[in-house]
Amino acid sequence: MADFHSWETLTSPDLKRLAGTRCVAVLAMGATEQHGPHLPLGTDTMIARGLTDRARQHVATAGTVLVLPPLAIGKSSEHTSFPGTFTHEPETLLAMIRQIGAGLAASRIHRLVIVNAHGGQPQIVDLAAQDLRDRHAMLVVRANYMTWPLPPHLAGLDPEGHHGGMMETAIMLALHPDLVAMANAGSFPSVATSLASRHRRFGHGGRLGFAWRAEDLNPAGVVGRAGEATTALGEELLDHFGQMLGELISDALDIDRREVFGSGH
Repeated sequence: MADFHSWETLTSPDLKRLAGTRCVAVLAMGATEQHGPHLPLGTDTMIARGLTDRARQHVATAGTVLVLPPLAIGKSSEHTSFPGTFTHEPETLLAMIRQIGAGLAASRIHRLVIVNAHGGQPQIVDLAAQDLRDRHAMLVVRANYMTWPLPPHLAGLDPEGHHGGMMETAIMLALHPDLVAMANAGSFPSVATSLASRHRRFGHGGRLGFAWRAEDLNPAGVVGRAGEATTALGEELLDHFGQMLGELISDALDIDRREVFGSGH
């Protein structure tokens, strides 16, 4: 089993000793943005950290896992009509990840798993990963959990609920039930569904989607059947995604970087 360490609790000599070939850093990326009337502003960051914690029991290989301080403010411009939302410019967030990567490389750490729990920034994660490969020969794994498959028996779960819907609400019930106002968690239908029903290739998701602000889809700023979320569902989703993330971290530890980058690295 791998040894997990929290970056901010280590001394500089500790880090020097731990850094090496079988060492991977894990960066949780979330956001601070509105999640409707029932979920807290830090939902995405809490989920990213929760998935990282749940992954520990599924890393079945030797090595060192360094859990970095999370990036708690992301690119959330689509939510700025609602109080409490913070957002970085895309260039700012990209620069932050680049600088974190440069610091890792300077500490002789060349493997990084980015656990992203906010749907507004996978493109930034993609760009940052490529930059760190180009600049530092770093192996960067892009773990955007929202794109991972659900368990087969949950396929099609709340198809509208990409923000503040059943899945995020259920996971938060499992992680921080005291922060979820289930009395306010109803059904939040998305305008995109009615648009898609009247137009052949018009929707808010996928490659053929259109750009939107949260209020465009629902006045509450969230979509999906949040009121149907349960703690049991949240635990199941945490276990499912936590196992996938743990296996991904294991692969990042085990893989020979020469398999990916050639014999020059």
